[in-house]
Amino acid sequence: MFTKSQKLFVPVLAIVTFASLLMAGPASGVDWDADPGFAAGDPAVRTDVLPGEVYFVDNAVDSLDRIVMAGDCEPGWGDDDFCVVRYTAAGELDVTFGGGDGFVTTDPTGTDNYDFVSGVVVDSLDRVVVAGECDDPVSNDDDFCVVRYTAAGELDVTFGAGGVVMTDPTGDDGDDNVSGVVVDSLDRVVVAGDCEEYDDVLDEYDSQFCMVRYSSDGSLDVTFGSGGIQFYSYPAVPYSNGALAIDDLGRVTVAGVCAEDELTASGCVVRFQPDGNIDLSWGGGDGTVTWDMSADFGEEIFIAEAVSIDSAGNAVVSGNCAVNLLFDFDSGFCTAKFRTGPFLLDCEMERPVPFGDIGPSSYAYGAVACLYELGVTNGTSPSTYSPNEYVTREQMAAFIARLHIDALSGVCPGEQPFGDVAASSYAYGAVACLYELGVTNGTSPSTYSPNEYVTREQMAAFLARFYRNVAGEDCGSVSLFVDVPFDSFAKRDIGCLADLGVTTGTSPENFSPYDNVTREQMAAFIGRLYSVLVQADPPSESSIPWWWFFGPS
Repeated sequence: MFTKSQKLFVPVLAIVTFASLLMAGPASGVDWDADPGFAAGDPAVRTDVLPGEVYFVDNAVDSLDRIVMAGDCEPGWGDDDFCVVRYTAAGELDVTFGGGDGFVTTDPTGTDNYDFVSGVVVDSLDRVVVAGECDDPVSNDDDFCVVRYTAAGELDVTFGAGGVVMTDPTGDDGDDNVSGVVVDSLDRVVVAGDCEEYDDVLDEYDSQFCMVRYSSDGSLDVTFGSGGIQFYSYPAVPYSNGALAIDDLGRVTVAGVCAEDELTASGCVVRFQPDGNIDLSWGGGDGTVTWDMSADFGEEIFIAEAVSIDSAGNAVVSGNCAVNLLFDFDSGFCTAKFRTGPFLLDCEMERPVPFGDIGPSSYAYGAVACLYELGVTNGTSPSTYSPNEYVTREQMAAFIARLHIDALSGVCPGEQPFGDVAASSYAYGAVACLYELGVTNGTSPSTYSPNEYVTREQMAAFLARFYRNVAGEDCGSVSLFVDVPFDSFAKRDIGCLADLGVTTGTSPENFSPYDNVTREQMAAFIGRLYSVLVQADPPSESSIPWWWFFGPS
C-alpha cells in the first residue's frame, strides 16, 4: 500500500484493515453490546430539539464524560449557525448546559449568512471550543472563526469579543476553510485549514495550508509562527482533509492528502513543533510521511481521514482503504501507526547516552545516541556533547574517519602533506585518512586549516565525496536550493545529499551554504549518511522496522 521514494522510507508500525462490512451502519438483526447505563440501554440517542435542519460535524468528551456534539443548524433559508448539544454520561440531555435545555446555538457574525462548523474540542476547564468558517458580512468571504462556551454553555466573554474570534489569515477576500481544531495543555486554541490569497500576477487565488494559534483569551499568540499565523506551501502539507491532533508537548500532527497538482496526490502525515515550524525530527527528516495514492488494478490506496496521538506519542492515522477493482473500489477501514521517533537503523543502544546537554527534544538526539554507540563521538567531555558549538575542520575529519573505520569497518592507511596538522593532533590520522580517500585536498597543497569552522557548503562536499568513495557510485544532480549559486563548487555535492535524503535544507527553498555547521547538525547529517550507507539494498515496505529513521535538518 505504501510506496517508497528515494528519500523516504515510511516508518509504519501497523496497518489494520477492516472488511467493508464494518462500514455499514446499524441494521435490524445486529446484536449491539449496548451500555445499559447509556440512553436506557438503547444503542443510540436521538435529539430533535435543535432548530431547523441539523448537520452533525464533530464530537468531544469532557472530564466528566459528558458528550458534546457540534454541527450546523439551519433555522432558515440562507442561514447556517453553530449549534452545540451536551449529554450527560448517561446519555440524557444535560439541562445544566445552554440555559436549561441542553443545547445552544450561535450566529458568530450576527447576520443571516452561512457559518459552518468544522470541529469541536473541550479544554482543561471543560469549556467547549467550536471552530469553523464564517461568512464575513463586509467582505463576503469565508474567514476562520472560533466560539468558546463556558462549561455551563454560555458564550465565554473572556475569549475574544463576547466569546467569538474571527481571523482572516491572508488579510484579503479569499475563502479560508477550517479543517480542524485542537487545544494544547495551556488551553491555547490551534485552528488549521486551507487559506486563499489573491495572486495579482496570475489574477487568481492561490491556496496554502495555514495554522493559527490563539492565546487563552482569544488573542493571536505571537509566540507561534508570524504573529500567531503560520503558512505552509503545498505539497509538503495536506491540501485536503487536514485532520488534527496534538500531543502533550504541544506538537500538532496533521493527516490528509498532499498534492503536487490536481493530477498528482499522495497521502501524508506532517508533524509541527510547538512554535509552528515543521518538526524535522519526524518522518523522513522533513517532518513528513507520504504514500502514493494512485492504484492500478488490484492495488489498494489509503485515504487518511482522522489522526490521534496514543499514550506513547505515536500518531494513529485512520481512514478509508480502497482496492481498485477496475470499475469499482472495494472499500474498508484502515489504521496506520507512525512511531514518534527519532531512532536510527542498526543502532541498538547497549549503553545510556551520557550527555546531559542534549535530550530527546533535540531533532538530532537519535543521531547523537547512534554515533555515540558506534564510537564515532565521545562528546566534548564525558557528560557534554556541546550541540550548539561550531564544528572545526579537524573535528569534521575525526567524525568522518571514525565513521569509516569504526562504524563501516573501512581501512585507512596513508600519509598527508599538510604541515599545519601536528603529528600530535588527535585528528592527524583522520586527516590523512580523508586525504587518502580523496575527501579533502586541504585549503592549499600544504595546509588543511584544522581550526577553521566548517560551513554547510564545505560539509556537503566532505560527505558527498565520502559517499562516492565508499558506495562506489556517483550521485548529485544540480542543487535546487535557490540560495546555492550555480557556480558553487559544492552545487552537485549539495544536490547529492538532497537526493540521498541526507539534507532537506534549512527550509524547502534554502540550504544556507555559508552558515557554519553546529555539532548538532553534523550528527544529524552523519547519522543520515550512515543510514544510507548501511542500507545498500533497502528493505521492502512490508519489512521496514519501526526504528527506521532518516533524521532531521
